[in-house]
Amino acid sequence: MVTSSEAVFDRDSPLPRWAQISAILRQRVTEHGDRITGLSDQALAHEFGVSPLTVRQAVQALVNDGLLTRRRGRGTFVVPNPMRGSLDQLEAFMQEWSVQGGAVRIEILERSVVAASIPVAAALDSRAGQPVGFLRRLRYSNDRPVALDYRYIAADLDKQLDNIDLEHEAIWETLERKLGLSARQSNTTIKASTATPQEAGLLELPLGSPVLNRGLQLLVDGNRVALAGHSIYHPDRFVYATTMKMTRGA
Repeated sequence: MVTSSEAVFDRDSPLPRWAQISAILRQRVTEHGDRITGLSDQALAHEFGVSPLTVRQAVQALVNDGLLTRRRGRGTFVVPNPMRGSLDQLEAFMQEWSVQGGAVRIEILERSVVAASIPVAAALDSRAGQPVGFLRRLRYSNDRPVALDYRYIAADLDKQLDNIDLEHEAIWETLERKLGLSARQSNTTIKASTATPQEAGLLELPLGSPVLNRGLQLLVDGNRVALAGHSIYHPDRFVYATTMKMTRGA
């Protein structure tokens, strides 16, 4: 919808039509974010009275700048501001993402008991082959998949957790609230990796896309390892941010 402050499309302007349309759309995105609609090639071509080719050129300029995204078979959308996480504290993502404006939900994709592999046993400070709880879940913000969690949980703790718990809060919050176990230490690693075909499908990414991979090992009372695993984050829908205080010598 055109506002009084919006640039006007001028057919007689020496500026290329696609560039004018791109500037108008950029202003709309800046002012209205992902609330704007009518971004299909057909709708824009009708609005400005130009060919779909001109519209595609205008939209592609904003795609290249990271303001819009095209999803095959679904349409053109504004790229939303990413959810943010902190490196200096445990994630309480349900509350944090909600405060940031996201409608957050969790979908459990798989929950089972498995035999611990050698790497999993090492991460949980247990023995290979012992049964451990396994959880795979997908976290959404505003119905967009943001993170895919893989969690291995000590078997005796896993037995005390219900799906209802795991769908409404971070696991460390459930351990504290329900089992009275205080989180004492989180060992975290962050690295870049490539999404598997299955992960790409779940996170709505092209095959072979780079993703953010966060490894986690959680210690509770008595320095016991309660859970370990990793999360795969959509590269455009989540960022980590922190503040560092700088000190200078005399």
